[in-house]
Amino acid sequence: MGPRAFSLVEILIVLCLVLILALIAIPSFWEAKEISNLSVARARMEAMEQALVLHQTDWGSVPADFNDPFSLVNQYRVRNGECSQVPGLSPPGNGGLTFLVDRTSHYAVNIHCPLTTPAAYITPPETIDPFSDGTVPFGYDSRVAGADTIQYGGFFSAGPDKVAGDWLRGSGTGGYVLNGLAYSPTNGVHSRGEFWGTVSTCTAEPPNCFVDQDFRPRKVYPAWDTDINEDGITDNNDLFLLLADWRKVSGP
Repeated sequence: MGPRAFSLVEILIVLCLVLILALIAIPSFWEAKEISNLSVARARMEAMEQALVLHQTDWGSVPADFNDPFSLVNQYRVRNGECSQVPGLSPPGNGGLTFLVDRTSHYAVNIHCPLTTPAAYITPPETIDPFSDGTVPFGYDSRVAGADTIQYGGFFSAGPDKVAGDWLRGSGTGGYVLNGLAYSPTNGVHSRGEFWGTVSTCTAEPPNCFVDQDFRPRKVYPAWDTDINEDGITDNNDLFLLLADWRKVSGP
């Protein structure tokens, strides 16, 4: 007598068990992948910060972005011709990200060229946002004060939600209002928002230093859309109260 074959019921039970295990394992796998990407992004952003500091030491400023005046682009980006004056997108497509900001100004493939050539302050792969498909660099935005000074350079990771541009700021009633949304895993790894860093030439205290108005704390800050002092206006006075609370927890 030959071996007994599996019954249809037994096969269905096994398939159900496999399906249940897959449903349990797949979310854990993707979460582990996102956590790994977060670690990679933060490590690369540390390298970006060091590269910008070295560039500032050698050239007296962080690099210019593609929105800056020609004189600054010529001095801190093009220099002796090693970097393009014109942003370029290659390959085409969004690289797995959704953009809330002009990609050609802040996410061009050669946006970090002044950091990678001719003196390599950072290797090109370290400038890539790991939340993209490997073709999109960290966002970069330099802030110009007057016609001949760059006050800071900010660099940005899209984060697990793959939305690039949550660092955007806007102006509002009563002062310079921050609208940027920082990444926080409060609702799980896949929460909305992104994280960033800045390197500044400004040493003044708020409200005289643009980087202090735009990005505080300089590594990451909570979404700021609250009228903290309850005067009916979301303005810099609320920002200063928020900074005071943040410094109590995190230090200066």
